[in-house]
Amino acid sequence: MNENAAIPAGAAARALEHFKIYGERNCGTRFVSHLLKSNFEFTPRDASNADFAAERERLIEGLSEHEWLIKRIASERFNTVMNRALMPKTMGWKHGCPQIEFLKSVPNRTSRTLFVIVVKHPVFWALSFQKRPYESYFRYTSMSFSDYIRHVFIPTERDNVSEVIFESTIALYAAKIDGYRRLADMGVALEIVRYEEILQDPPGFLDRLGDKYSLARRRKRDIIREHSTKGDDKTLADYQEKYRLERVKDLLDPDDYDFIIATFGKDRLAWLGYPEP
Repeated sequence: MNENAAIPAGAAARALEHFKIYGERNCGTRFVSHLLKSNFEFTPRDASNADFAAERERLIEGLSEHEWLIKRIASERFNTVMNRALMPKTMGWKHGCPQIEFLKSVPNRTSRTLFVIVVKHPVFWALSFQKRPYESYFRYTSMSFSDYIRHVFIPTERDNVSEVIFESTIALYAAKIDGYRRLADMGVALEIVRYEEILQDPPGFLDRLGDKYSLARRRKRDIIREHSTKGDDKTLADYQEKYRLERVKDLLDPDDYDFIIATFGKDRLAWLGYPEP
């Protein structure tokens, strides 16, 4: 959590009834969403994938299993239509840039919403995204890490970015941070949550967030997910060991590390509250 984030004028007296999570793919949004829903008396501005997943699968089931790219395009088209239809409820795809013009058009909703921005250090994010390149048109898993981080990325309409093609996956992530900065400039109630730090102390995060915004708790005992949201056998302890910021520079070849930091930008790292590389 960003300890230095200021509460906008009037936010302390404002009744925050909802929360909206934004965060790039593979940044830990599921973990944070579960924490908030399980422990506080406010509701998410979101829609479950299960709400329309069955209909999407029905529409693409006739496509050949070998035409994976065609299925990907058809699936994304369906997701785009649903995202537009659900905008008043969800405030946009959680992995996309915030829909600033829409948010400005509904001040009564934005004023009652806590915006939670979930981020990972770009090195950890790059490693994670290659393993699970969610909503991507390219098979990054088959590339070397060096090639993958320098490969182009084609955003979806739901990403809500102005670029047609990004020169690298890292540039995509950087663009999302710029979108979060535009949201912060609106003066909404907003918290930046660094995934690596929340993993180390979930109860402390809940206490700090609850105290800062006077959030009502659902129960006296903290509910903290101990198992992976990815469907594997990893535990919270495994992730705490994996995402230790002090080891981030030792995970990559120096050229790859320097490329990621230069492309992402030290100014963005600083704005997110990460230590200087």
